[in-house]
Amino acid sequence: MFDDSQLVKHFPAMLKALRIRIAGLPESLPLASSDGPLARYFGDLEIDVEEGAKYTANRQWERAFQVSKEEQQNRIARGKYGMDLVCPFLEFYSRQEGIRDTDGVGMLARRIRDLNSILDGLPNATPGGSVSATNFFAPRTKPATRAPTVPAKRPADSDEEDANDKTYRPPRHTPVQSEEESENEITVLDGQPASKGKEKEQSTSKNPEITSKGNNNKPPTKRQKRKDNASDDEPEAVDDAPKTKVGRNPKKGRWAISNYIAPPTVHKNNKGEPVWRWECKWCSTYRTSPRTAGCVQYENETIELVVDSNFHSHARSCKRLPPTASFEAFEAAEVAEKAGTRPVPVPSIVSAFESQRENMTQFIQRGIENPAVVVTKRGFRKHLVEGIALDDHSFSFSEGKGMNALLRYLIPRGWKIPGRKTVKSDTMRLAGVLKERVDALILANLSKMSIAQDVWTSKNSVYAFCGVLGWLIDDSWILREFVIDLLPLDGDHSGEAIGRIVFRDLNKRGLVSRLLGAGGDNASTNGVVCETLCKLMWQISLHRSPEQMQVGCGGHVFNIVAQEIYFVLGVVDDSPDDVDYYEETRKFPLAYEANKDPQVVAETELMAREAQSSPDTAAVKAGRAADVADSDWEDSDGEADGSDEPDEESDLEANGGAEVAALDRQSDISKLSTATKSKKKPKRKSTIVDKLHETVVDINRSEIRRKRFRLITREACEPVNQNLVLIRGMKIRWNTTNAEIERGVRLELALIRWNQEIPRGLTGKKKKTAELKAKRQYLSPRDFKDLKKITDVMGVIQEATLDLSKKGVPTICKLLPLYKYVEKHLVASKAAISPANDTCNLRKAISAGLAKLRLHMEKALVSDYPLLGAVLHPAIRVSHFENSEDWDPALVVRAQTLLQHLYEVYKEEYDEKHPAPAKKTAGAAPSMSPSKGIWQRALAGPSSALTTRVQTELEVYFSGIYPMRKGDDDVLGWWRTYGMHFPILKLIAVAVERLFSSSKHTMSDARSSMAATTAANTVVTKELLNAGFGEGVDFLEGITIH
Repeated sequence: MFDDSQLVKHFPAMLKALRIRIAGLPESLPLASSDGPLARYFGDLEIDVEEGAKYTANRQWERAFQVSKEEQQNRIARGKYGMDLVCPFLEFYSRQEGIRDTDGVGMLARRIRDLNSILDGLPNATPGGSVSATNFFAPRTKPATRAPTVPAKRPADSDEEDANDKTYRPPRHTPVQSEEESENEITVLDGQPASKGKEKEQSTSKNPEITSKGNNNKPPTKRQKRKDNASDDEPEAVDDAPKTKVGRNPKKGRWAISNYIAPPTVHKNNKGEPVWRWECKWCSTYRTSPRTAGCVQYENETIELVVDSNFHSHARSCKRLPPTASFEAFEAAEVAEKAGTRPVPVPSIVSAFESQRENMTQFIQRGIENPAVVVTKRGFRKHLVEGIALDDHSFSFSEGKGMNALLRYLIPRGWKIPGRKTVKSDTMRLAGVLKERVDALILANLSKMSIAQDVWTSKNSVYAFCGVLGWLIDDSWILREFVIDLLPLDGDHSGEAIGRIVFRDLNKRGLVSRLLGAGGDNASTNGVVCETLCKLMWQISLHRSPEQMQVGCGGHVFNIVAQEIYFVLGVVDDSPDDVDYYEETRKFPLAYEANKDPQVVAETELMAREAQSSPDTAAVKAGRAADVADSDWEDSDGEADGSDEPDEESDLEANGGAEVAALDRQSDISKLSTATKSKKKPKRKSTIVDKLHETVVDINRSEIRRKRFRLITREACEPVNQNLVLIRGMKIRWNTTNAEIERGVRLELALIRWNQEIPRGLTGKKKKTAELKAKRQYLSPRDFKDLKKITDVMGVIQEATLDLSKKGVPTICKLLPLYKYVEKHLVASKAAISPANDTCNLRKAISAGLAKLRLHMEKALVSDYPLLGAVLHPAIRVSHFENSEDWDPALVVRAQTLLQHLYEVYKEEYDEKHPAPAKKTAGAAPSMSPSKGIWQRALAGPSSALTTRVQTELEVYFSGIYPMRKGDDDVLGWWRTYGMHFPILKLIAVAVERLFSSSKHTMSDARSSMAATTAANTVVTKELLNAGFGEGVDFLEGITIH
C-alpha cells in the first residue's frame, strides 16, 4: 500500500487511467441530474480562502463519496453532471497552491484509488482479477492456439562444431532503435520472426561467400538452429496479448493492432490473392494480411500476422481515433498497472456504423433531457407570477405602459396579459401550494423542528408582522431552513399575544406536535412567547417545558457583554439594562468584517492605486503643504465655536450608508442624536476612545483630508501598515468601535503626525482654533497602549461572534464552550492589568462584562439543549466538561444521565419502527458484542440486556472513537458518516443539533398599499421560492387559461 508521498509521481498516470475508465462506464448506468450530489460537490470549484485548497478538495470529495456503500454506488452516474466532473475536479485542484508539488497530490491519487474500489463494486463492473493494460488494447476476439512450424534440425548441435562450420557466423547484436525508427520495421505477432526482402538482399550482398556459393541449398546456420531449438522447447503462449519480435517495439505493435476489429473478414486483393481484411474500429479504412487459401476462419490460420508500417501509419493518423484508444492512454494504463492500482476495464468497442448510431442515440437522449422551450399560455402566466413575487414588483407590473408593450411584443398575438387581480389571485394560490410543501417536509421528517419568531414593522406601512422561521435536519443530515409564515399582528404586540398567534397557525396546519424548541434573542418577550406556547400545548396533551424550549441567542449575549464593558469605560451612554443597542443594530449583520465594508474596500483600493503612482518625496511634501492651506480648513465644522462633540447623526449616516437610512427615525438612534446635540444635556468626560473617534470623523469629513492622511500613512507607518485606511465606528455597534480602535492602534504613527500638523500653515484665530482642536484630540503613546489593551480584550469577543454567525453550521453545540473560553479570556486579561497601571478603568469594565456573561451562562444551563448539543458534538463529547477547574463536576453526570434517559426513549421508538426478526434459538446468554443479535435479545430478554446495550453504545461514543479531524467544522458531515455506528444516538443528535440560536430576518419592506394578509403571503411566497420549494410546482392546475 502506497502512502501519499509515494503516490505523487503516479498521479498523472492514474488520472489518465481514470479518464479511460469513466469513458467506458456501462450504458446501463443512469445519467446524472444537474442538481445531483456530484454536480453539487464537483461542479463548484470555488476554494475556501480561509481553509485552503487541500481542505476544500478533501471536504468536497468526502461530501460526495463518504456515505454508505449502497449510496456510493447509487451516486455513480454518467454524463456531464456525473462522473465526467471528477477528472476536471482532480486536475483543477492538483494545480492549486498548497497542493501542487506536495503530498496533497498524493491525497488526490489516493482518492482515485478509492473511487476505483467503488467502481469495482458496481453490479456491471468487469468480473475477475485485474485487467492488464495489454488485454485492454488487444483485439476483442482471442485467436486460436496454433502449433508453430519449425524447420528441421541438424543431427548434431554442439558448440564443438562451431569451429568447423564454414557457414557459421557469430550473432550480431541488434542496434538500439528510436521509437520512430522502430515504427518502420516489421512487427511480428505470436513470437515468430519475420524479415523483409530488402534486408535479405542487403545481408546477402554484404557477404561475399554467400553470394558466390549461393544459399538456396545451404543448411541452417548455427544461429538459426538455436532459434529453432528455443521455439521447440518453449511452451505455447496462453496470453491474449499479441507477441512481438524482440527489438521491434512490441508495445507499438500491440497498440496498433488493437485499433482494428478482430477477427478479420475474408477478402481478396487486386491480384486475386487471398487476404484477411482488418477494418479500423473508428473509420472505414482497412488493412490486409496474408491468408491461407481455403481458410475462412481466422482461428484456423497458420500464417503469422505481421503488423507492418501500414497498420502503424493509419493508427497514428486516424482522425476518429478517440483519446481513450491513443498510444498515450495505452502507456498510462500500463503505468497504472505497475503502480498497483486496478487498471481500467475493457470498454465496449464498436464499429464505425455502431459508433455513429451510438452518437445519434446520445444526441436524441440529450434532446429528450433538454427539450426545446415551448411558450404556452400556462407557462407564461406561471413565470410572470413567480417573477413578480421574486423581484418584489407590484401586482400591476404587467399593466404599465412600457412593460405591457414589451410583453405584447414577445408573446404571440391574441394572448391575454394577466392583470393586477389575476396576478394577486395567482400569488395567493401559489403561497398556499408552497406552504403545503413546507408542511409536507416537516411532517415527513423523522424528527422534530425548531422555530424562531421575530416582530417586524415596515416603516412604509401601518402593519406589524410576526415572522416565524423553521429549521430541521433531514434524513440526509442536511440543514433545512425555511419561512413558515408571516403573521399579521393587531395592536397587541405582547409576548402572550404573539404566542397565541403562532400556536394558532401551527395547530391549524398540524405542525404544533412537531415543535421541539424556540430560538431567539434574550428579550423578555421571547420568554413569554415560549411560556404561552407551552401552556397551550399542554391543553392538547403535548407536554413541553418553557425553560427547555427557549434557547437564547449567543450573539445577543456577546453584544450585551461588549456594551456593558464599553458603558463602564465611558464609550457609550447607556447600559444594556436601560437601552439594549442590539434591538437597534439587529438590521445589520451580527458581526462586522472590515473587508466587506464597501466604504473601507473603496478607500483601500484608492490607497493602493495612489501607492503605485506615488510622486517623489518633494512633491508629496509640497502637496501636503498646499493641503494645509486649503479652504477645506475653513469649512463650518464646529471648530470655530469650540464644539467638543462631532455630529452624531452625520457619523451614523456616513458609516452605515443606506442601511442606517433604513432605520426607523423614531427609534433610539434619533433620540441619541437629538440628545447629543442638545445643549442642556451635561457633557460627559471625553475618553481616549472618544478622542480617537473624533479624529477619525475629522479626517473623513472631506476627500482632501482623507488624501492628506493617506499620504501621511505611506510616509510615517511601517510597510506592513502602509496600505491600511481608517475605519469609522458607530457607538451603537460595538464591533465597529472595536474595528476603529484596532485600526487606529496600527496607524498610531500616522495619527500622531496628523495631530502635529493640524495647526501648521495657519495664523491668527484659525491657528488658535486648530491648536485647541489638536489638544482636544491628542493621544499620547500611553493612550495608544491603553487602546491596544481594550482591543485585545474585545478581540476575542469579536472572534466568538464571527464563529456564531457562520451560515449552515449548527451553533447550539458551540454556546457553552465559547462562553467558557470568553470567560477565561476576560479573567486572564483582568489579572494581567495591575491596578496601578489601569488608567482607563479597564479592570472595572472587565468585571462588569464578566458578571453579565456568567449570568447568561447560568441561563443557558437551565435548558438541557445547549448541554446535549455540546456533548453530541464529536469534537467535544463529555471529555470537554471533565475539567473540574472550568466546569462543575455535576455537569458531566447530568449530561450522561440525560443521554441515557433519551437513549431509552428513542430506542423504544426505534424498535417499534424497526422490529427485530424472530430468534432461531432460545435461552441464549446476553452478549457484550454490539452485533445485531443483541437487539433481538434485548427485546425479549430481561431489562438487564437493555442496560447492557445502553452502556455499550454510550461508552463507545464517550470513549472518543472516530475523532473529528482538527479544523473540521462540519458536525453534520460527521454524523452523516459515522451515524450508522450509533443508531440511537443519531436520532437524538438530529433532534438537538437543529436548534439555531439566532433569528434570521428574511422579511423585507413590501408594498405599503397591500392588505396585511396579502403582503404576508407575498413575502412568504418570495422566500419559499428562493428556498427552492417552487421547483416543479403547478399552482395553476385546474385553472382555465384564456
